[in-house]
Amino acid sequence: MFHKRAHTAHDFELNLTPIIDCFVTLICFMLLSTTYVALVGLDAKVPLAVPASAPEAQRKDPTFKLDLVYRKNGIDISAVGAGSLSGKRSVPHIAGKPDLTTLHDTLVKIKKERPKEFTIHFNSDIDMAYADLVFLMDATRNLDPKKDGEIKVTDERNGKVMLMDVLFPDFIIGGLSAAAANPAKGQ
Repeated sequence: MFHKRAHTAHDFELNLTPIIDCFVTLICFMLLSTTYVALVGLDAKVPLAVPASAPEAQRKDPTFKLDLVYRKNGIDISAVGAGSLSGKRSVPHIAGKPDLTTLHDTLVKIKKERPKEFTIHFNSDIDMAYADLVFLMDATRNLDPKKDGEIKVTDERNGKVMLMDVLFPDFIIGGLSAAAANPAKGQ
């Protein structure tokens, strides 16, 4: 009455060859399709010369102030306490863009008059592109002794004469519009 079924063992064999082929193809595809990112560094000059004399110079003569105002027709420079270069002057734009060469040359003259000053105040009356702000900051910070002439200052701590390699690295920004604060919009 009762019949016993015969249990037969089914051999189950997993064929791994197609799976390995897929993985090899996938790995080759991924290796060949990757893009390599080149990391770009920014060569920023930092003020290494006479770091201790800057606060002393500000305590001795706090009347020095250098202001830049970015306007529609140019950049206004206002210098107080800069000796013979004190006063207001304007650097007009060339073809709608700031004349950074003339601005830089004017700032070099002021730096030669007051080599221990490091601060510049910036304000913008109009919307400006982020790239223009960066170029303006570079023009006010970087000093090339070969092109601009040497500016020497004596370090009051040790009496050594130091060669300056920066103009006004302390760039204080105030009153910027939304376009200058948003890099994506200004490009």
